[in-house]
Amino acid sequence: MSLRLVACLVAFFLVSETLSSVQALGSEQGRVRLPDHIDQISVSEALVLERNLYRAIHDGSINVRTYMRGLSKFSRASDLRAAAAPIEQFSEIHDSIVENYAKANVRDRFIELYGGRIGDLRRKANEYANPESRAAVQLLGFLALKAGHPGITEDQLALADQILIERPGTGSRLSPVEEARFALALSVAVKHDGSTYVPLLFEKLERTESPEQRAQLLSATSWVSDAKTYQNVLARIGSDELSAEESRELLRALFANADNRWSGWKWLKENYASVTETLEMNDNDVAGMLNEFCSRKAHREIETFYRSKTYGVTEFPNAVKQALNEIDRCVSFRQQKGNEITSYLAGP
Repeated sequence: MSLRLVACLVAFFLVSETLSSVQALGSEQGRVRLPDHIDQISVSEALVLERNLYRAIHDGSINVRTYMRGLSKFSRASDLRAAAAPIEQFSEIHDSIVENYAKANVRDRFIELYGGRIGDLRRKANEYANPESRAAVQLLGFLALKAGHPGITEDQLALADQILIERPGTGSRLSPVEEARFALALSVAVKHDGSTYVPLLFEKLERTESPEQRAQLLSATSWVSDAKTYQNVLARIGSDELSAEESRELLRALFANADNRWSGWKWLKENYASVTETLEMNDNDVAGMLNEFCSRKAHREIETFYRSKTYGVTEFPNAVKQALNEIDRCVSFRQQKGNEITSYLAGP
């Protein structure tokens, strides 16, 4: 299991659904039709509707009010698999669309949407045979890692301490839901207090042989939020304690975390030659990590950096061009819709 996959598993563990038999629910002549209540449609249809909302707001066929009303409806779904459907979109909005001044209010809005279901989430996250258990873990992760819910953070810190103290380095294989719960707890601990927990995770890594558990531990370190500890994690990349593949996946996971992406970019520019040589990565491999930036400054710096490597503007490697195009699309969307989305989420 790759670190990137485990990192996604922590906060954004999507439940697999068979969609082949589902029509493009909610779209008619380019518009999106919202059900009066989300429980009027099946889980599979809800997942299709969530994707339709994403496409519709980006192609301009619906307005922001319809888009945000649609996403908010999911939080009231009785089935947690439907309730968790828009978490990736909410996370993208939080990380890339709203301005920093509004993020605290947006996080409060997320807690308002889902916070009343915490008891149900805790219960179902422990019912490993329940088809909603993975979605419960996903929602707990969203509330802890993105919304900063204090109660859930406290719960996850207690579980992280239990894992680090009691769980042996080479234990029995865990179920996917247990893996997700453990990964979440360790990630929340690192985000909450990286200076304490990151050294503990690397100590545990030294006596852990299981590839799955090593991936879980390393993935959790990527959630570090304080700058000094983030640099300490970056310093481990390419070291003898990690395999080349583990270092590559850790680097990708660090760039997937929005908290210190700019610090990671600064470090990467300064260490580009050694990183690409030691980790056997080419320009396309590296550029594939850069497409989650969302600012003209990022576009300018990435373009300038690769041009300095003697590439002409039209001669960039494909992944560089793709990253720059993705950044442009995000910037354009934020300029067109960002203020309205922020007002809807953070307003009175």
